[in-house]
Amino acid sequence: DALTNSFRRLSTTEAGALRQKRIEVVTASSKDSIETLAARMAYGNFRVERFLALNDRDATRPIKAGELVKIISYTQR
Repeated sequence: DALTNSFRRLSTTEAGALRQKRIEVVTASSKDSIETLAARMAYGNFRVERFLALNDRDATRPIKAGELVKIISYTQR
């Protein structure tokens, strides 16, 4: 079928360029906001939207100092 045939094996270069991600729980500081925490996400786009979805929160609810939130970060190699 067309979907199955659209897959291909990654080249050694492509596989080597991949970076593993993990969910990390971090404690927000008094200087943090949704935007500053979202900027730490291991993505190049839709960081705020991903952060809000991951933490099941609305953009109108501000971050409080000491609050635990989840971000997606790269694992250390």
